[in-house]
Amino acid sequence: MQKNKANKMTRREAMTRLGVVATAGYIVPGLAAFSAAHASSASSSSDSSDSSDASEVSEATVASAATVASVVSKASLPSLPSDAGITEDQKAAYEKCGDAGGDAADCLGEADIKL
Repeated sequence: MQKNKANKMTRREAMTRLGVVATAGYIVPGLAAFSAAHASSASSSSDSSDSSDASEVSEATVASAATVASVVSKASLPSLPSDAGITEDQKAAYEKCGDAGGDAADCLGEADIKL
């Protein structure tokens, strides 16, 4: 018994049909939501309730004064490793150098810290 060639669907045809069905399934609910939203907002003027009177205009308030910008702080030195055998005196010298504006490499040398 031979298979009828008219009943045989190619892979391309099957994928096309699947794509059409998937697209329709994705789009139709959105279109239905749009038409439902449109229908709910289109009420006649006789159905709407009486609107209330407009409220009075309030007076404008005076703007507050601008604040002064804060001073930009300089970058701090990187913290020292805790397991490098650095003494408290070396830490203090490193921080003092950083407070004076030195960079990390200079302050490490000035505090005699070897990493």
